[in-house]
Amino acid sequence: NTRYPTSSESLYVDAKVYNWGYTYFPFDWTRFRVSYGVTIQLIDGAGGTVVGQYNCFKQSHPDAAEAPTLDQLLENRSALMNSTLEDLAKTCATEFDVAVLGVPAV
Repeated sequence: NTRYPTSSESLYVDAKVYNWGYTYFPFDWTRFRVSYGVTIQLIDGAGGTVVGQYNCFKQSHPDAAEAPTLDQLLENRSALMNSTLEDLAKTCATEFDVAVLGVPAV
């Protein structure tokens, strides 16, 4: 468990990534998709209790025909993989905002 400073006027957002990486498609070992999993919690600063939680697991490229090769994912210091992970993380954060914080979906 993470310890947070006690503050009755604060809420903390805690994100723990439990999965990230790439895997090949079962029927096309030359194409890959990126996976990202995170648990995001809203913590009450007064007592350190969880007041909201959202679990998110996302994968890029549902279809092998559109998925990149391993070389494409890793070229330019893994630029495509990094940008895909960033996009998946942003999607999870937006879903957390809607589901837990009640922010209207855009």
